[in-house]
Amino acid sequence: MSNKIKNIRKHDEMLIYGLKEGTSNKLLHIDSEDVPNGKNCGCVCPHCHHPLIARNKGGKNKHHFAHIGDTCTGARMTALHILAQNILAERKVILLPEYHKTFVNKDAQVRTFDDVTLEEYSKIEDNVLRPDCVCRKEESPEPLWVEIYCRHKVDDLKRKEIQSRKTYCVEVDFRDLLETTYTEQDVVARLESDSSHKEWICCPVWDNLEEQKRLKAEEEYKEQLRREEEERQKEIDRIKAERAHDEYLKEIADLWRTNPDQNVVNTIINEIRQAPYDFVEKSMYSHLVPWFAWGREYKRFPKNHYGLQVFYCLIRYYYNNINLDDRNYTRWKILDTPMWKLLNKKERTKEDDVLLEYMIVIWALNILNNHKRYSDTDSELAKAFSKNANIRKGLIEIMSRGGDRTDFLGEETRKSIIQEFQHKESGELIVQTFMICFPTTLHSKEAEKEKQKPYPTFNSIETVMVKKSSSDEVKSYAQLTSDEERAQFWKNFK
Repeated sequence: MSNKIKNIRKHDEMLIYGLKEGTSNKLLHIDSEDVPNGKNCGCVCPHCHHPLIARNKGGKNKHHFAHIGDTCTGARMTALHILAQNILAERKVILLPEYHKTFVNKDAQVRTFDDVTLEEYSKIEDNVLRPDCVCRKEESPEPLWVEIYCRHKVDDLKRKEIQSRKTYCVEVDFRDLLETTYTEQDVVARLESDSSHKEWICCPVWDNLEEQKRLKAEEEYKEQLRREEEERQKEIDRIKAERAHDEYLKEIADLWRTNPDQNVVNTIINEIRQAPYDFVEKSMYSHLVPWFAWGREYKRFPKNHYGLQVFYCLIRYYYNNINLDDRNYTRWKILDTPMWKLLNKKERTKEDDVLLEYMIVIWALNILNNHKRYSDTDSELAKAFSKNANIRKGLIEIMSRGGDRTDFLGEETRKSIIQEFQHKESGELIVQTFMICFPTTLHSKEAEKEKQKPYPTFNSIETVMVKKSSSDEVKSYAQLTSDEERAQFWKNFK
């Protein structure tokens, strides 16, 4: 038996609905009381309208309609299509499908209508459409079209026309039921409780909302891109301006070193004051003291009052950056040795005096910043030294007397210096600075003993001279014998 004949018989065996002869859409079930057995069943094929034979009396085979003569393959599809239309027209209930788009999401909703018409023509200009079902509700001016998908899906042309009209339209897919011995209850369930086999062709209210939100999202995205581009441009402009400003700072710094005047000095000082404590690469400080190399750069400073103005502005804000590499004896090579050599020069020029002032101030700040009496991050005495001209002048005055560093370690010399400065302005701070810059040496045994004391001490090779509050007697720190004296020392020192 050929496959064609097998398919024809299969369709006939599964045809359980016939169209009542003389009607356009009244279906009769094979087991209906109105369907007698045989050729006189009064039914025709729903698709081809040829007479049918009712085979509904046997108990062995399934009851079904059969064609008289040639069989068509569209009978069951048309029957299911008509059945779905009739059920919707009769019950007037449908479960609308979910609406899931990018921005709008709605759950499935049951709708009940007041009227349902079938195969109603709708004409707009030259375009004529005939939806399978038109559902209406009295309080709603907008009808709902329902398309039954058994054989032909709504094509693109019809879909576009429906959408252009902004007509509410749902398509219900029944194709899978054709492969089953479906019942009327199956069709009811598909219409009223199943949302998975439905699709919105057009839903104006939600489509409009989706479009509005899409346009809004597009605008927000464009605005975001605009802001990002604006920020990028600002960053580009900032970098360009920063680079231009950096070149400007370099030019000003070079001009100060080679041919300074008061305008150049004022410009540099203003730049320093605008960004104090700023250590970024493109600051004024970075051009005046590249890589924080004070021991090298001071030699390039102008040896005049223009140089001193900028120099003292620098140390006011950046004193705690002065930290020469004492561990590798760099300080001795780049500063100490040439400083003492210049101090003992018989005849110094004005430029020599300015250079010497640079050296002494940098040398002293380096020692003060590294003295263990003070914190690791800052030195209060170094801060005072950088801001107080009297302290600096006092130390410079002492050291300018010349000689060797050992000349300042003798007890008589130190007593003389203390007596000389004790009543002068900032005298106490001058003496403290001098004592730290010129420490005497403790014997190793004494130093070891000092480590066991409850109060902090200077390192093992340093001591200071202190003035007791009760008299003019002067002692070295090592000569203090009681805890009370040491406590009073630290109280006075602070």
